[in-house]
Amino acid sequence: MLQFAQLTIIFTSSIITVFYQIELCLVQEYLNAVLQHAKDFRDFHRNMSVRINKCNKAVLTYHANTEREQKKEQERLEKERMRRLMVC
Repeated sequence: MLQFAQLTIIFTSSIITVFYQIELCLVQEYLNAVLQHAKDFRDFHRNMSVRINKCNKAVLTYHANTEREQKKEQERLEKERMRRLMVC
């Protein structure tokens, strides 16, 4: 009977060890998932920030170019007006 008790204790302790190892694996998987999510979150928001900055730059460039073209057109019209006034 003593042998059976010893075997039961050994078996129980080995089962506890296995469950403990499984629990450690699950905790490690959970931590890895959390860390991966944090990395994905950072990357997503960094990429969105880059896209927004590119959009902002494109809008500023568009307005600068439009303003420059309007100024050129206005100067051209003014020169044409002055040329026509001098001819008369």
